[in-house]
Amino acid sequence: MLRDINYHNIVNLSKVYETENSIYLLLDHVQGRTLEQILSRVDFTQKYSDEQIATIFLSILEGLAYLASKGIMHRDLKPANIIIEKENKVKIVDFGFATYIDQPEYIFPTCGSPGFLALEIFQDASQTTPPKYDDRCDVFSAGCILFHMLFGFALYPGANNIQILEINQSYNYLNQKRQKNQS
Repeated sequence: MLRDINYHNIVNLSKVYETENSIYLLLDHVQGRTLEQILSRVDFTQKYSDEQIATIFLSILEGLAYLASKGIMHRDLKPANIIIEKENKVKIVDFGFATYIDQPEYIFPTCGSPGFLALEIFQDASQTTPPKYDDRCDVFSAGCILFHMLFGFALYPGANNIQILEINQSYNYLNQKRQKNQS
C-alpha cells in the first residue's frame, strides 16, 4: 500500500529490503515533533494563530483527500501520527492500520486510538458481522484533532483508554437514540 503513496504531506516509502527473516522499509526522513508532543507541552492556541491552525488542519485534510483518491484509509489518525516539521509543514505517518477502502474484510475491523475513533468503527456486541466503513472515519478523526488544537483538550476526555472508549461509545449510544427519536 505504501508503494501507492507519493504525496508531500505523507511519509513516503523509498525502498523495501527483504531478508530471510525480516522486511525493512526505508521511509522519508521526517524531522520535527509530533502534534501530540506540541499539544502536550504548550498552550497550542496561544502559540499558534488561527491561521496557523487552519494551515495545519488543511494540510491534514489534503493528505486525507490524497489517500481517499488512492482508495486508502489511514484508520489511526491522531496527533501522535502527525509530524509538524519546520514552517508548520505536516507529514502523516504510521500506516500500520491503513487499508484499502474496498477490502471485503478488514484485517483489523475495530482499530485505532480511543480518543480519535469514528463512531461507526465501534462494533456493537450484538452484531455478528464486523463493521464496514470508509474514509469518512479519517475525517472524523481529523475533526477530533482540530477540536484538540482549538480548545486545548481532547474531545473524549478520560484517564485511560477504557474510560475514553466508554465515553466515545456513550456518545454513539446517545446519537443513535436521538436519531430514532427524530424519525
